[in-house]
Amino acid sequence: MKQVSLTPQIRTSCLGFGTATLARLDSQKAITEMLATALDSGITHFDTARLYGFGTMEGMLGNFLGRGRNDVTITTKFGLEPPFRGGPFTRFLIPLKGWVKRMGFLRKRARAFAAKDTEGRYDVASARNSLDRSLRELRTDYIDLFLVHEGSPADLANEALLDFLETEKAAGRIRAFGIGANFATTAALPDRLLARYDVVQIPSDEINPGLEAISERTARPIITHSVFTPMAMIAERLAQSDALRQEWENHLGLDLRNASALPALLLQSALGRNPQGITLFSATNGTHIRANALAAEDPMSDNRRNLLRKLVLESKP
Repeated sequence: MKQVSLTPQIRTSCLGFGTATLARLDSQKAITEMLATALDSGITHFDTARLYGFGTMEGMLGNFLGRGRNDVTITTKFGLEPPFRGGPFTRFLIPLKGWVKRMGFLRKRARAFAAKDTEGRYDVASARNSLDRSLRELRTDYIDLFLVHEGSPADLANEALLDFLETEKAAGRIRAFGIGANFATTAALPDRLLARYDVVQIPSDEINPGLEAISERTARPIITHSVFTPMAMIAERLAQSDALRQEWENHLGLDLRNASALPALLLQSALGRNPQGITLFSATNGTHIRANALAAEDPMSDNRRNLLRKLVLESKP
């Protein structure tokens, strides 16, 4: 798989695997299988956070990587803290998920509780505690990319926090630090502040590109995610008639009844728009992971990219 250099010291695959959705799976074994499938498919960048899986996902990723830690790069994030503060019983949450999933009222209560209890902590003491815990959970002595997770512009402008991150970078406990926020927050930052961060991670898709606006303002590497957002909208448009679907199949030279066709198009377009950065995706199905990895090996032509853009515009309500 194509490699990209985020910094002179950090080189990794252009396609990254996000672990947020793995918490939907019902067992640690299933989660490990998805991580193994991603690595076996040539993906060497893994994205996680203290928040994911009620605070358990970093530990699962660390257990999986083991001695192979130096063969991959890892992003983790701080600021948004998981419910229960990573208490000792969180390791039992994943095995219980299948039972909770079957009990609809418990599922609703669990989601409401998690949303209520999740809070942002962006002071230096919280950042230090989060970094210490991430290093322990991931079983490593360094983090490749350490991102401020959905902080506000004021949080990102905190000079004490920036000084702390610079100190940890100089000490080697993090190799680079950056912003992991929505587009509006990132775009609101002045150029001088953007320049303080080593990398920017934002959502970007064919409807809300985001990438272009940020890349015009900074030479920093950009990591994008949420590239499949327009998929449901496009599928709804193509489902209106067989004739319309066949027309677009002729334009694109693809069988759009194939479940992997639209995801491949969106992923290839995202990779083409961000050739020096990383495109993230998440999946809980091994077939989808392998299909996305294969799609990343097949660059999209300018003509097909223009056709996809036209399809997206015609699909908008």
